[in-house]
Amino acid sequence: TILFVSHDMGAVLSFCTKAIWIDAGKVKENESVTSISKKYTAFMAYGEKLTFEMEKVPEIIERDKNIKWTATDECESFGEGGAKITHVSFIDEFTGDHLSIMQGGEKVCFSIKVNFSENLENVGVGFRLTDKIGNHIFSLTSFIDDFSFGIIRKNSTRVIKVFFTFPKIKNGEYSITTAISEGTQINHYPCHWVNDILQIVVSSEDILRHSLG
Repeated sequence: TILFVSHDMGAVLSFCTKAIWIDAGKVKENESVTSISKKYTAFMAYGEKLTFEMEKVPEIIERDKNIKWTATDECESFGEGGAKITHVSFIDEFTGDHLSIMQGGEKVCFSIKVNFSENLENVGVGFRLTDKIGNHIFSLTSFIDDFSFGIIRKNSTRVIKVFFTFPKIKNGEYSITTAISEGTQINHYPCHWVNDILQIVVSSEDILRHSLG
């Protein structure tokens, strides 16, 4: 038996058959190598485990009636069908306020409202943030943590939410692109991909001070 200690998830996946994640001197996770590598990668990128939720639309109307939704019908989009993203929202997890100006470090909730026209068994959801010239900054996907939404029946509408901590990134203007897919992380197809659905400005005095040295 060889004890291999590393922060390199590629090396861990290549050389190890079992894995233990130790954080601050305590065992945080003791699972399969694949599971721990995904959770560790998400933790290092976003500060905590990502949380996904899915609800039927009638169940959320009263509780979330003040949420500002942005329609996707005027955005550039494509996909092979089976599901269509109709609206998105981006709010503060605790206050419910719509977010368009960020500092970094906020706990947020990104939601998509989806109409399903086919039965889907392996739904994946994700979004990515790009800067104003199209550079990829970061992305989130339900594939990171092997999250399963179960079988979703056709002719239904669902709201899918992802909760995470918004990372501290360079001040500037950014846009969010989102997608819903069917399949696995390795083999999937886009049901609906929506480009640049939301615009966000990051403006942080802390980041400005670090940039100035």
